Amino acid sequence: MNPQPGAAPGQTSASAEPERPAKPARKSAAMDPKQKRVAVSLGTVGAAVVLSLMASAGSNALVIRLDVVGGLIELVALAITWHALSRARRPATEGFNYGYAKLENICGLLIAQVQFAYLLIFLWMAFQRLASPVPPQGAGWGLLLYIYGAAVTGFMLAWSRRLMRTANSPVVEALYRGYQVKVAANITTGALLAVAALFPDVPAVHYLDPLNVILLCAIRIRAIVLTIVASGRDLLDAAVEEESKIAIYASLAHHFDEYEDLVRLETRRTPQAVFVTLHLAFAEERPLSEVLRTMEALSADIAQRVPTAQVQVVPHPVRS
Repeated sequence: MNPQPGAAPGQTSASAEPERPAKPARKSAAMDPKQKRVAVSLGTVGAAVVLSLMASAGSNALVIRLDVVGGLIELVALAITWHALSRARRPATEGFNYGYAKLENICGLLIAQVQFAYLLIFLWMAFQRLASPVPPQGAGWGLLLYIYGAAVTGFMLAWSRRLMRTANSPVVEALYRGYQVKVAANITTGALLAVAALFPDVPAVHYLDPLNVILLCAIRIRAIVLTIVASGRDLLDAAVEEESKIAIYASLAHHFDEYEDLVRLETRRTPQAVFVTLHLAFAEERPLSEVLRTMEALSADIAQRVPTAQVQVVPHPVRS
């Protein structure tokens, strides 16, 4: 290797290596509150499944088997939901200009669908049990486990309710309604097991188990319908609620003298943001700098009134 010009004798030139570009900073791996809620729900549902399995080992109650199968299916749905929420945090791209927030709606529908699937099976089993009643067995053992499960589920219900008040999310709402059903199931099942333990030889007690399953299925179906309505509304690009519309119109009224006419107002919402598109008419002779200034001021005003709003102003010419 030849020495560089002007280098000391015996020194050779080092091979020039191009500088590597710095790696972009990675986003924080911390989970948002909704992911934390799903992660906690995974642990809670998993513990409930273990308790239900222990109870079902010594009891023939159909409602306990309903809890076991339902818990296993919910575990799969929650795992898929957690993965989808992690993908929903990705920023918008050229292919998906509005981001991936609607994955939450799809997950809400997924939770509802898996619940509805196994309810049909257990409704059929409940009617079969009504036709051929079976004496209850192991009610006392199951009662102790359900008392503990009711306490844990009640705590999770209150926790999910607090989050639902602060985060508009179909996933959070689906989890909240699921815990509502679980609290009702724990109360009715605990009462059923207590009666079965006290009066095991009364023939009427044999019908309480399938009747309880039918009641719980009806409660779950109501929760499923409400979840589907809440999740499907945003998938259909529903407009924002009236409170946000009033705030948008108040901002338009505040800047009324800065544009000629409101051509069209378009709104849509996702679990994470509100998208507002304003089509405003401006006079042709108005300088472009003033039009841009009005567009920026109006966008900032709406964003201040509706914190989650992402505003786009589309100018239209108007001949004077």
